[in-house]
Amino acid sequence: MRRNTPIAALLLLPLFLPACAPAAEGYPSLAIRPAERASGAWTPPPRHIPPPPPAAALASLDALAAEARAAHGAFTEQTAQATRLVTAGRNAAVGSEAWARAQVARSSLGAAHSRTLVPLASMDRLYVEASSAGEDLDRIAAVHAEVEALAQQEDAVLAGLGN
Repeated sequence: MRRNTPIAALLLLPLFLPACAPAAEGYPSLAIRPAERASGAWTPPPRHIPPPPPAAALASLDALAAEARAAHGAFTEQTAQATRLVTAGRNAAVGSEAWARAQVARSSLGAAHSRTLVPLASMDRLYVEASSAGEDLDRIAAVHAEVEALAQQEDAVLAGLGN
């Protein structure tokens, strides 16, 4: 009797195969629906105009720019004497008077340069704060670029003096 069970299952299999066939009308049409048709006109949203930075931030920016310009002026005043002393001590023996004066002059000029960089770092902070608040950055960026150009001039002078 056990031998007839597989044969009976094979004979009944064709009766169940139509149940596996998909329904012909059960799926939606892939045609474009009325809601999918393009209609109307698209209008872009109004352009966002960021507000200006607060007056206190702009006053701080002006004070930082004035501080940087004054520091650059002091750097420029020291440049001629420092260049002369560094040139005089260039071939001097290590530890000699000329060598020591050249080292002090170079260090003094480096300190003057750092006084220009401090306001620049504070301007970076103002820029980040204004950017985070969604404020207009044009004025801050322009003043920052001006002070950065002064710092780059000072970098070039220090690089020309060597280590």
